[in-house]
Amino acid sequence: MRAYLTQFLQLIPERVEELLAALEDGNRILVRKHLHKMSPQLQFFGIRDTITPIQRLEFEFETMPYDELETLTREIIAKLEAALTEVSAIVESYR
Repeated sequence: MRAYLTQFLQLIPERVEELLAALEDGNRILVRKHLHKMSPQLQFFGIRDTITPIQRLEFEFETMPYDELETLTREIIAKLEAALTEVSAIVESYR
């Protein structure tokens, strides 16, 4: 379990940075790509309230108003950052 949590701590911050860069560039395609790439990990770890918005963004990324796309993506990022804090605390408690 510790190996999976450590992997989460290694992968997710990089993916969050990629998402933020795609948002800053206004690149809808990359936002979708990065969210899609993260989706299996988030499902595996049971990160709440991220799967439905990610699925919505995957299907509506071209037609959704950009401000709505950005808001949803930033909400997902906030949940990921909270999960990172929790996972980090768990990993630290076992050292």
